[in-house]
Amino acid sequence: MAHRLVLRSKCNGLAASICLISLVLLSGCANSAPTTQTPLSTPTVFLMSITATPKDDEPVEIVFNSRRGNSDSEIYVMNIDGTNPRNLTNNTAQDLTPAWSPDGEQIVFVSDRDGNEEIYVMNADGLDVLRLTNSTNADRLPDWSPDGTQIAFHSVQNRKSNIYVMNADGSNMRQLTDDPTVDDYGPRWSPDSTQIAFYSNRNRNMNIFLMNADGSNVSPLTTDAAEDWGAMWSPDGKHIVFSSNRDRRRQNVFIMDVDGSNVRQLTNEQTAAEYGVWSPDGTQIMYVLQSLDNGQWDRYIMNADGSNAHSLTDDPADAPGYAMWRP
Repeated sequence: MAHRLVLRSKCNGLAASICLISLVLLSGCANSAPTTQTPLSTPTVFLMSITATPKDDEPVEIVFNSRRGNSDSEIYVMNIDGTNPRNLTNNTAQDLTPAWSPDGEQIVFVSDRDGNEEIYVMNADGLDVLRLTNSTNADRLPDWSPDGTQIAFHSVQNRKSNIYVMNADGSNMRQLTDDPTVDDYGPRWSPDSTQIAFYSNRNRNMNIFLMNADGSNVSPLTTDAAEDWGAMWSPDGKHIVFSSNRDRRRQNVFIMDVDGSNVRQLTNEQTAAEYGVWSPDGTQIMYVLQSLDNGQWDRYIMNADGSNAHSLTDDPADAPGYAMWRP
């Protein structure tokens, strides 16, 4: 299964803080022993809460990965209307799945620039790149906790995927899931940082699950016979948007209440519509849609009820995957 923009009201007086889709292959299950990852030594980072007044005249920005002007995937930021695109990374490696820190001053992302997929963090201007993980595993889909203190991700070793959490500086890495018979992917923090939604083949096919931030109390949110994946919390914590092929055709974007009830289909496309992401105010959802004419993937935005869908990008170099609004 394939799996990778962000609304910005830039704040006055914001201080920088370390608070980080390529295709993610849903590998078959294979028994393997839990892997201990060794975090790198990193500079001491001070985390703080910041209250600031938003500047309404600042443009809305999004972050995403693309092959624009390059055969390798790079991290880009641009205004949501497509203007002012900036290439933040530029190397021969694959730089993928970027996500913002809660204060919008840093970006966490995945790169194989050191030989395998590891998690990195950089400033919002692309400077001061730091490597956070150091293992032989493929570390993917990082997600920053809303309180700014932790980063969750999934890690694949020997075709087996588990979910990990670490401090925002890469220290104190903990493995949250460790069932040798299943694969767990795509952790996403709840707005209050107390729970994590993820998708897993614990029911044989992919479904959405919920667990506490320490890995306890795992419970299913969906049990459909279709493939449900890519859960994203609404900013108010009341809803989850996800991708599914439960209409028995192609992937479409769905929404449900946080307890798994009241499932509604938001898109109804003959091709794939995937990777739904909420706007910071919860009124819109961004997603990617494959063209029925030429197979090109473009980014679209719609109201949270599925109405008023319209395209944001038109570039054949853009691949399917998450794009995030800037906080």
